[in-house]
Amino acid sequence: MQIKTKILLVDDSEEDRFLWEQTFLQFGFEIFTAGGGKEAIATIEHINPDVLLLDLNMPEMDGH
Repeated sequence: MQIKTKILLVDDSEEDRFLWEQTFLQFGFEIFTAGGGKEAIATIEHINPDVLLLDLNMPEMDGH
């Protein structure tokens, strides 16, 4: 049984998330996506990703 690396992609741009998701799927990664910080935090609690890729300039997040 092969264990796939879990990646969580976080970006407020649906188009950007889709493009990144398609790219990483080609390499066999298990991909999860979130459209913002709050959704990302909830997703992290459930899937415990190996890698987190995120847009650092999202409207709802202020760094606190």
